Amino acid sequence: MEGGEVKQSNALNFMLAGNSEFILYSTKTKDKFRYALKKKKSNKESNNENEEYIYYLNIYNNGSMEYQGIIAFNSSLNQFKFYKGIKGLGNTSDVKIRSLEFVLNKLFTGQTVGNLIVYHVGKCGRCGKKLTDPESILTGLGPSCSKYMNVPRVKIKKS
Repeated sequence: MEGGEVKQSNALNFMLAGNSEFILYSTKTKDKFRYALKKKKSNKESNNENEEYIYYLNIYNNGSMEYQGIIAFNSSLNQFKFYKGIKGLGNTSDVKIRSLEFVLNKLFTGQTVGNLIVYHVGKCGRCGKKLTDPESILTGLGPSCSKYMNVPRVKIKKS
């Protein structure tokens, strides 16, 4: 694998950075699901100072990424929810979609998810560029994106 593990403490920021591609791996079931989340401004009018965003969800199926629908934060439920939309192929009963909702909502509330490892696939979670230096690979974000997102970079000790 070209990527690396993303610590759960940084995983939500990484996944919602804007252009992330990642794998959720269950050490219990051995299931490995690959996702891509692309951040877009919501068309929904917002009275908040913070803009609301949606994330186009693609899931790796049968050798390619397939558009499933959107993931959005539902403020009335105070959680992330999946919405199929018109062109989405996803289904709310799909284990891949349920798993992603579960993980996002657990991480959002500051909880860790047992038996889960989050991997990036060698691309910056914010801009999507290939990660080349070891510290970026360990962090999952390039230097400028890491700074912009206020995510501490993993430091490699030189011997």
